[in-house]
Amino acid sequence: MHEALSYLLHLGYATFLALAALLPIVNPIASAALFLALTQGQPPLVQQTLSRKIAVNSATPKAVSASFISAMNRVGPQR
Repeated sequence: MHEALSYLLHLGYATFLALAALLPIVNPIASAALFLALTQGQPPLVQQTLSRKIAVNSATPKAVSASFISAMNRVGPQR
């Protein structure tokens, strides 16, 4: 139980660091404005579909990276 909790804490910490590092690069406020400008005039169903695909495609690499970083921190250097 303690090991699982420790793993979740490491995963949360790695996720926080990854998001904090990527937030200035991704700039979600400007991205939202750009998305709206590029999809202007499209039916709402097209906008919803595209926004879901974009969300999944951008969240997946972040989640994988956070898991990998957490696993690497958990293993630590070999002595």
